[in-house]
Amino acid sequence: MARKLYFVLAVALLCLLALMPRANASFTNVPTFDLTTSSTQAAATNAAYSFYVQNPDHSEDAVDIAIAIPAGYSMGQSFMTNTAGIQVGTVSGQCPVGAGQGTVTTTTTPGRFAINIQQLGAPIGGITITPPTSSTSGTFDMTFTGQYSFENYGCGGQFSFAQGFFINPSTAGTYSWAPSTATPKSGPPVTMQPRPGFSQNVNIVTPVPEFPTLLLTLGATMILAVGILERGRTSKHVRIA
Repeated sequence: MARKLYFVLAVALLCLLALMPRANASFTNVPTFDLTTSSTQAAATNAAYSFYVQNPDHSEDAVDIAIAIPAGYSMGQSFMTNTAGIQVGTVSGQCPVGAGQGTVTTTTTPGRFAINIQQLGAPIGGITITPPTSSTSGTFDMTFTGQYSFENYGCGGQFSFAQGFFINPSTAGTYSWAPSTATPKSGPPVTMQPRPGFSQNVNIVTPVPEFPTLLLTLGATMILAVGILERGRTSKHVRIA
């Protein structure tokens, strides 16, 4: 009986400790951000972008993550809508308390999106996008709200967006999605760094023109014809000699 009582008291104590507010401080481990894309061609409307964001600090939460969208990019207008519930991406992550996956969906406000986690059955935060222009950068601002939002410490997540959600710039060059920052519960925002081997830059290139098949065929035919003529001349010269 005494052992059961001690066990109950121990469980209750652990629950109380989990519910107590933590002493928050600035990040001791800097959060990371980097991205990849399925297409680096200029003006591509079918590029699929993926963001990786991680807060490796096991003692401090990130309440806001702000990612710069470089000038020259644009947003797929079919996703900037006031129709709620349209899926624009997926999310998967790993936290000290377990793994999860979910979706990113539109809301009734254009440019605002909900982050939904299947295991929780409720949004854990939202994304607000200020679109870039040809001369000014935009912002991808992610905030964590809701019942479980305070447990993002030590978490890492992959956000994969639909093709055409981000439209590539029409001019070739290197585009930096920085400076991008993470804000702790206490302390100033810090600049996020990419993981080793990854980058916050995208090198946009101009596509190499593709010659029509007909032109290639004509070119090959002309080369073949010249070769036949040269062979005929050589053969005739040999007979005269």
